Amino acid sequence: MSSKENFISQLNTARYEHKKWLNNIKVLVSGMQMDKETIPLNEMDSPFGMWLYRDAMLLSTHSSKAVLEEISTLYSQCYESYHKIYALVFGGKSEGFFGLFSNNKLTHSDLLLAQRYYEELVVVSDNLLKRLRLFESQVHAAGSEKFDHLYPQEEAATAQQKAPEEAVAVPQKGQRYYRGSLIEE
Repeated sequence: MSSKENFISQLNTARYEHKKWLNNIKVLVSGMQMDKETIPLNEMDSPFGMWLYRDAMLLSTHSSKAVLEEISTLYSQCYESYHKIYALVFGGKSEGFFGLFSNNKLTHSDLLLAQRYYEELVVVSDNLLKRLRLFESQVHAAGSEKFDHLYPQEEAATAQQKAPEEAVAVPQKGQRYYRGSLIEE
């Protein structure tokens, strides 16, 4: 797989992870009990955040800089909304004696407010996904050499892996077919 194809695959995985994160928050605001650690509280700890700030930002020096900055801003806004939801759902709740007698039941008004924050989160997330599609189209339009330059370690590792195979392979003379005709070398 080329560096560009690998990057596009990572982009698609990041998109999937963001949608999964959003669905987990939807379950949370529906009133179902969830563990605090199910959804990362820090945006850098989520799979989408790791991809955005580790891999995608490698392209921020090129023509995609403005789009990536917008994606980063929108992603931070998503987490601001999530922090509001987190504060409502998990903030100030007592864990009780070893978690046995916990008081984690949301009030109806807290649940409605969390759902309103979730609706705001969905709007911001939709804008983020639109920007991500624009970024993906820019990635598809970019040349493969741009990605080979960004991932020199992968290129070197690929060359090292191919070198022993090429050294062992010796072209054999023999018969082969070309357009239906037998050719002997």
